[in-house]
Amino acid sequence: MPAELQQRVIAEVEQAKSRSEMKVDEALRHLGVSRASFYRWKKEEAWDRDRREPVKPVQAFEALDEEKDAVIKYAKKHPEIRHRELSWRMIDDDVAFLSASTVYRILLEKDLMNRHRGRRKRYREDIEKPTSPDEVWGTDLVYIKVNDIQYYLVVFIDEYARYVVHWELLTNMEGHTISIAAERAIETLPKNTKGELEAKPIIRSDNGSGYISGDFVGLLAHHGLTHQRIKPHCPEENGITERFNRTLREGIEEHLIENRADAERTIESVIDHYNTERLHGSLEYQTPETWYRGNPLTVRRERQKKMAMARHRRKQVNLGIRQPTFPQTSPEAATCN
Repeated sequence: MPAELQQRVIAEVEQAKSRSEMKVDEALRHLGVSRASFYRWKKEEAWDRDRREPVKPVQAFEALDEEKDAVIKYAKKHPEIRHRELSWRMIDDDVAFLSASTVYRILLEKDLMNRHRGRRKRYREDIEKPTSPDEVWGTDLVYIKVNDIQYYLVVFIDEYARYVVHWELLTNMEGHTISIAAERAIETLPKNTKGELEAKPIIRSDNGSGYISGDFVGLLAHHGLTHQRIKPHCPEENGITERFNRTLREGIEEHLIENRADAERTIESVIDHYNTERLHGSLEYQTPETWYRGNPLTVRRERQKKMAMARHRRKQVNLGIRQPTFPQTSPEAATCN
């Protein structure tokens, strides 16, 4: 009997045994096959199977080829973005819905990993970190030189959302000048129907002359705001603002600045990208704008929904399931890949 027919008989007998609990001898009698032949065929099949190379089991949730191609294409388009941010950005942009670990494996296989060897520094204990927007604002001055002219960039950044609330490019760092910029920053705070501030953030700064001046201290007292000055020679206590300053300098260095107007346009562009487009690792790879005035929970749930649907489709394709089923969209369904 041909080998294909033998395998078909074996399959029919095994199916009858598993589905209807029919005995092997009874199934063989219906098929007109002797017991000796059946078991000889099974022995030969097992021997042939052992000689063959083991078959790699199908991974239900293995990334599809189309998803891998999308990741590679997106990574080549954005070589400066690391794999964790890349994975979330692709979800938000509806490119591919894969976990950071899966994206890492795909990029590593194609030698496209953008490794970062910098060591993360802790700036304060978690207990000191704000838990809501407009609870703590950090402020600092950044020196910017344009054609031998010294300018001073003052920024006010919400420490909870890492959102730059206000910035100005100043010609000096006197207390009066900084106080005017601070007044404009305070005006961005929401007010109630009586015109009173709904939030009164703590203002954290270093001990620069402008920040300890009577004008600045008086302005904060007028609005009922608390001024918290860091310890001398301890910039890590104002770490979020210091880290933003580094990001700002790196962004400015990429542009040619010839005058103050160029400097202001460049700073505006860098800060706008930082606030509205750059995904921040400490913000679940969301933007500061979302955490400051948006809804991070909505973004989180939308991502989980996309991940769950992609995972469900991946399983159907990899296992060759023809009968479509409804995907689960619960957060638990999107924990892998």
